[in-house]
Amino acid sequence: RELVYDPDVMAYIEAHFKRANIEVRPTHRKQAYIFAETCQVINNTVGSAPGLIIEVNGKYIIAMPGVPREMMRMCEDAVFDWIAEKSGVGTIKSKSLKICGLGESTVAERIEDIMEGLQNPTIAFLARPGDVTVRITAKAANDSEAMALISKVEKQVRTKLGDHVYGEDPQTLEMVTGALFAQYGCTIAVAETCTGGWIINRLIDAPDSANFFKHGVVVCNEQMVKKLLNISEDALKQYGLVSAEVTSQMAENIRKIAEADYSLAVTGILDVDCATDEKPLGLNYIALASQDGIQCVENRFLGERPTLKQRISQAALDLLRRRLIGGDKAETGDN
Repeated sequence: RELVYDPDVMAYIEAHFKRANIEVRPTHRKQAYIFAETCQVINNTVGSAPGLIIEVNGKYIIAMPGVPREMMRMCEDAVFDWIAEKSGVGTIKSKSLKICGLGESTVAERIEDIMEGLQNPTIAFLARPGDVTVRITAKAANDSEAMALISKVEKQVRTKLGDHVYGEDPQTLEMVTGALFAQYGCTIAVAETCTGGWIINRLIDAPDSANFFKHGVVVCNEQMVKKLLNISEDALKQYGLVSAEVTSQMAENIRKIAEADYSLAVTGILDVDCATDEKPLGLNYIALASQDGIQCVENRFLGERPTLKQRISQAALDLLRRRLIGGDKAETGDN
């Protein structure tokens, strides 16, 4: 089929790049070509390339950008409703609950009785390191009926999973934790070794982080741990940097240095060359300090370095979130 240039699509693309102060290049013009016949444009509200719905011999092809974030937004904004209208269902609605502290298989086991025989709504899972999304999708004649079906199942899922449910898509754990800091008017400081600033970065990404994030230190060797965090030589010699004792000292000292209400410290073995039988790859310690004392958790996670960093940061933020809401200790899960 013939492709034709669509000035309306190009205007939409130009507006997108203008908002980001990016120059529009000739290559971007290619994104403004659509099929000449029986073609419907799907606007991309988070990217530049549009999606297309093409009719071919009474069948439909839906083409969207491969970037997951862009594709999901287009589905939520237009595609799901278009499919529902064409199929005569009425409407299709989804709600995604975000879970941490449990692995996918554990989540599935806990809500197995809810899922048994369930046809509308349906439940699906998406697992990422340290995080599980439970998506509830319903079909109905209209939006209100679909959301009523979802609400009934959502209440059952929340009852089964308790405070392991930390939010709803598109919320992230750092957004939820940051909102708790804003709610309670308290502050946080962080000291990291193996995660290389991952936790600090996530907390700073939360809205209004300047009001609750006081200080962050990233240290990767014993010399700087002693110098910047006042960790004693005796503790390092006796226990080693990756230990509950040293991690707890790091948390307490960074809290005092920053004069913060709470502090997190993490240490771990993320390099196979540093692993031993006593301290294997994936071993990590997370310490949370406040004026009420220090809590230190030992975890043993599996995966490569990026996966381990994500899982450790997720576990640390979850420990912090639970302290703020008064919840129980997190379970490390199995994902």
